[in-house]
Amino acid sequence: MGGAGPVGAGQLRTAVPAERRRLARLAGRPRPALRRPVDHRAQAGRRLLAVLHAGALLRAVGVLRRRGAQRRTAADPAGGVRSPAGRLRPVASPARGDAAMSDAHQAYQLELAEEQLDRGQVDTAIHSLTRLLGEDPEHAGAHALLALALLRNKRLYAAQTEARRALELEPELLMAQLAAAMIAIAQRRFRDAERQLHDARALYPDAPAVDDALARLYSAWGRDAEALDHNRRACELAPDDVHFLSLRSRLEFDRGNRDIAAQLARNALQLDPESVEALSVLGHCALAAGRPDDARAHAAWALQVDPTDSNALALLGSIKARQSWVLGVWWRFQSFLSAGSRTRTVLSLLGMYLAYRAALLALDDNGHPDWQMPLSALWLGFCVYTWVAPGLFWRSVRRELQQVRLRPGF
Repeated sequence: MGGAGPVGAGQLRTAVPAERRRLARLAGRPRPALRRPVDHRAQAGRRLLAVLHAGALLRAVGVLRRRGAQRRTAADPAGGVRSPAGRLRPVASPARGDAAMSDAHQAYQLELAEEQLDRGQVDTAIHSLTRLLGEDPEHAGAHALLALALLRNKRLYAAQTEARRALELEPELLMAQLAAAMIAIAQRRFRDAERQLHDARALYPDAPAVDDALARLYSAWGRDAEALDHNRRACELAPDDVHFLSLRSRLEFDRGNRDIAAQLARNALQLDPESVEALSVLGHCALAAGRPDDARAHAAWALQVDPTDSNALALLGSIKARQSWVLGVWWRFQSFLSAGSRTRTVLSLLGMYLAYRAALLALDDNGHPDWQMPLSALWLGFCVYTWVAPGLFWRSVRRELQQVRLRPGF
């Protein structure tokens, strides 16, 4: 993608601004290898879908970048080096000097970080990108990719800062525009995201990544028909892109077309057997058809590919909820509360409490004071249940995850 212009060996910037040093220190802190993708608090659950979209969009943009790199390599067959993905990239000839070598090194480091993100190694990618920005603080592509990486770690404020900096350095950079839009979706600023993506579409009318981002925006916004229209256009522009096809299968599943969704997910798996989104859709289809064992097999397969994927863990949670009605009631209740905005969650809880108080007053007014004590005991039991059930649920999920073996070298 975009980056800074040609830089000579003696012109590399080594003075990193204060905010870059602070971000580098934050990125270098050790993190647990496996974090809860869905916290039982409502704030983390509301951002789950947007983070999932960011990961899928990042992989889609990566496909476009790699195709462009392949075309550039074909146009300059004089020589090349292998990228982290094993593809040839052009190297600088002696006549091009140190500036071309610096650009080739930065491009290699940027694609290395992208490959790390694609494998789910988010913290490692953040470290690689902060190191690249230490060499060139004005590399717009590194800022944009770092914004997407921070978004996947749910560090929205830092991600927004990086996306804003990338747009300041290169306002027409596609990845920067997509990163800003995905961060706006995570913050539920849907109109700002829509405006950003329409600006990107005006600059890149035939970029399938823009239509894919619009599809994910409208899916999070609840405008499923528009999401499906944009996804179809993205699939027409890039029919062999597994990420677009996987999103299409999920959109069809959300519309209730389970047979179509399952077939599209199988088609995506033929293109990429490790597509986590397609595996998750197949698992949801199997669970809806009453085959929890098949659904668990798909969830385990997806978690072997990416143990931190929120969609695969959500599938595993749904399986556990189906197997235990005690924990299943809490899972459905939590999913209902965390699906909307913070205002909706607060109003729902407040409405439940007001209904309880109104019922107590109604029993007293209608001459049934003896029923007040059982109702109070029922309300107290509900409060205790919502306090204890999350710990029991996640303990059960952790036991399931202990049976999942990671790929060698993950």
